[in-house]
Amino acid sequence: IFEFSDSSRRHLLEVCRECGHKIRSQFCLTYHTDFPLDGREVKADVARFERQVKRCFGQDTPMLWVLEFQKRGAPHIHFFSDIEPNPFNRRTLSILWVKHALGYTQSLDIPTFRFHDHVKNFQGWTMKSGQYLVKEYINKIEQKEVPENFQNVGRFWAATRNMKPDYEI
Repeated sequence: IFEFSDSSRRHLLEVCRECGHKIRSQFCLTYHTDFPLDGREVKADVARFERQVKRCFGQDTPMLWVLEFQKRGAPHIHFFSDIEPNPFNRRTLSILWVKHALGYTQSLDIPTFRFHDHVKNFQGWTMKSGQYLVKEYINKIEQKEVPENFQNVGRFWAATRNMKPDYEI
């Protein structure tokens, strides 16, 4: 996979529209100064983070993530879930990303941790559908353009199996 294809975009839009009601919060996963230039490394970090989230918040936690690239070429991930946005959960998610996914073992008083533990990095969602998610995050095509020096991009998004439509709503 070398680009965010139209069929992938359509499938993601469908998941967001049909399952947006399951999303209660958004947490941004990013890298500070050192960042991987290989999609396999990014996906491995995200996979470790997801495993830790399931251990802390439950195996049935609905999750969706979307890969984007910052202007400086660094990958960052928008992580959507049903985790309640509060200070304790923000701190927990920050530790899970910085310590467990990225492997920082020194003090959490580092810029990467301070960024992730900032109140603006963990936002609540009050929507009943995925339309806002689609408009604000999924359709930002310029942030889906892969930098020249980035390899093995792979998937631009993924969702847990329980991010399926709930037709009883």
